[in-house]
Amino acid sequence: MNFGRISLVAVVLVGAMTFSNTTLSASEWEVQIRKVVPANIELTEVERKSTHLRVVGKAKENADVTRLMRAIDRADLGSPQLENIQRKDDMSSFVLNIMPTH
Repeated sequence: MNFGRISLVAVVLVGAMTFSNTTLSASEWEVQIRKVVPANIELTEVERKSTHLRVVGKAKENADVTRLMRAIDRADLGSPQLENIQRKDDMSSFVLNIMPTH
């Protein structure tokens, strides 16, 4: 596991998405998200849906997911909404939906 980095297994980001009145290309969004991912988070999948981004990852603690959500919000990269979090074998797996903020 590569904590503190984005180790993406699957990235399905094409085109651009508008977050906080700023349009970011897929590569620009990836650069911005890399800046805010806490040390104990590994993102394994980022997928662009029609209305939002779906982010799947792993964390050492549930609190790390909270820190990620706050960091995304502070950086104006969207409004993160936790879809699912499960704790198993000393690891938390999570799914976040990042909604555009207008």
